[in-house]
Amino acid sequence: MENMEIASVLREFGDLLEIKGSNPFRIRAYRNAVRTINDLTRPLAAMVAISTDAHSVRDLGLMSYGVDQAQRGWLEPVDVLNALSLEDFQLWRKRK
Repeated sequence: MENMEIASVLREFGDLLEIKGSNPFRIRAYRNAVRTINDLTRPLAAMVAISTDAHSVRDLGLMSYGVDQAQRGWLEPVDVLNALSLEDFQLWRKRK
């Protein structure tokens, strides 16, 4: 699925929630997601963050499992948000 297709589906969900009279914060979340996806310069599928879900310092060593999976999926460092330089990450955040 391409970014525009994903954004279109999310837009429809937001519209349906609005028609249904759902929580405005939930509707806004869908609309914010559409805006974010529309602003991306890379395919959404390529944007990944590797996490350990660490609950203690010793769990940080579990990061290697996430890195292994990213390598198996042929991801490049440019595809992994937390592998970007601080400057590149800040630029990515500004585009959001």
